[in-house]
Amino acid sequence: MPLVRAHRRSFRARGDLVGTAQKAAAIMIVIASAWASAIVAGPAWAGKPAPAPAPPPGPEAALEFLRGQIGPVGFIDSYVEDKTDDSYTYDNALAVAAFVVGKDLASAARILDAFRLVGPEPGGGFVHRYHASDGRPDGRLYAGANAYLLHAINLYFQVSGDPTYTHLAEGIAEFLLSLQDSGDGGIFGYPGAVWKSTENNLGVV
Repeated sequence: MPLVRAHRRSFRARGDLVGTAQKAAAIMIVIASAWASAIVAGPAWAGKPAPAPAPPPGPEAALEFLRGQIGPVGFIDSYVEDKTDDSYTYDNALAVAAFVVGKDLASAARILDAFRLVGPEPGGGFVHRYHASDGRPDGRLYAGANAYLLHAINLYFQVSGDPTYTHLAEGIAEFLLSLQDSGDGGIFGYPGAVWKSTENNLGVV
C-alpha cells in the first residue's frame, strides 16, 4: 500500500514532508511575529490616543519570542496569557520547523531533546500535551500531533545531517502505521478511535 510504504521511508526526511514543514514554519513565524508586534505596541491607555505602532518585528523578533517560550525542560509554553504551562506537541513541532528555517538549529535541538528526554509512549508515539515546567505528559496519543512532529524531525535531519532523533522519527512512523485502517488505508485519530480526520490524514501523507 502506498501509504504504508511512504511511512516506512518517512524518517529519511523525504522532500515532500520537508516542504510541508517549511510551510508550517513560515506560518509559525508570521503568527509569532504578529504576536510579538502586539506585545511591543502594548495597550492604549484610557483617555489618551494610542501610541504610534512600532515597526513590525521581522522574523528574528518572532524567533526570539519563541526562544523566550522555551521552558526548563525544553518544551515550548504554548500560551502567554492563560497562566498555565501547557505545551502542545503540535506547537513544539511548528517551533522546531520555524527554528530550522530560521537557521537556529540549537533551539530546534533543545525542543527535540525534550521529546527525547520524556521518551515516547509504548508504541512509539507522543501524547498531544505536556507540561513545559517539568515535561509531565498530560494528553492523548493523537495522530495529527505526531504527524507534525515527524515532519519537524525530518526537516531537522535533512538540514543538519544530525541523526540524533531519527530513532524517534522511526517510532512515530510505526505508531502512525499502527493507526492505519487495513480496509481503506486511512489513519484513525488515535488508538481505539472509530473516526478519521481529513486534517490528520493530510498531515500524515
